[in-house]
Amino acid sequence: MRSGDFLYVAADNKILKYEIGSFNLLSEVEVQGVRNLLIHNDNLYVSRGDYDYDTYLPVIFDSYLHVYDKNNLTSYKI
Repeated sequence: MRSGDFLYVAADNKILKYEIGSFNLLSEVEVQGVRNLLIHNDNLYVSRGDYDYDTYLPVIFDSYLHVYDKNNLTSYKI
């Protein structure tokens, strides 16, 4: 997901923030089951979901939506 001069990537249980052009990794945060990203204003909305690779049953999370400050990737408690 692109926002201004930055690129946000959901990959392997992490959210990564890169600077476009130089591709310098600016910050990262671990998020188990990260799936989709959406940016609105200064918020980064993150959906989660996963399944157990042995049983193929869904992993139960306490929350399937996380919200982060897109500037520094700090989590908001919702």
